[in-house]
Amino acid sequence: MSPTSLYFVDSVLARDANRNNEVESFRSVHDLLSLTMESKLKGNVAPERLDRAGARHIECFKTAYGTDALKPKHHNSAIHIGDNARKFDHRIIDCFTQERKGGLIKTAADSIDSTGRYERTTFLRVIHNELRSLSDPALWNNRLLGRTKPHPELARWHHAVDCCVSAKIRWQHNTYAADDFILVDGSTPCLVEAAVCFDGRIFALMVQ
Repeated sequence: MSPTSLYFVDSVLARDANRNNEVESFRSVHDLLSLTMESKLKGNVAPERLDRAGARHIECFKTAYGTDALKPKHHNSAIHIGDNARKFDHRIIDCFTQERKGGLIKTAADSIDSTGRYERTTFLRVIHNELRSLSDPALWNNRLLGRTKPHPELARWHHAVDCCVSAKIRWQHNTYAADDFILVDGSTPCLVEAAVCFDGRIFALMVQ
């Protein structure tokens, strides 16, 4: 969604000279988000780059909307992202994941009646659920999601043995679905029609 929003900002809002500050504010948060995602996925972003991007976003936001519009989350999300990466070998650990895990612990503990074994039972349930998720061999793999259908004609056109088509795909740590808008080559907005897998290992998106 962020690249598509940036395309709209650059191609539409940037034409209005009265919105220059808002445009720069959005561009700065887009740059910070891009670096943050790269750090999460690859761990190859220097924390100093995150520091500079976070500071630039705060300054651009204040210029566009004023200091009174700042919220505590701006300070926490923009200023401390670099520190987060420093703690974990240049890879950001998302706070949302930690909060979600807290919810899983509450769920595991909710139905326990025996107070004498309360902590041990809660701990074992959480560990069991985590290990079950991590043992899924497809956890980190590209894959089609949902119902799939064979498409022999498409396989012949691309000189493949077989081809499957789905409305949704997990690809390069992102999920894409039919009717999503994406940017192809960083500049051309396209509508996703379907996800395709050739010979069980080559993935693609059909767009228009």
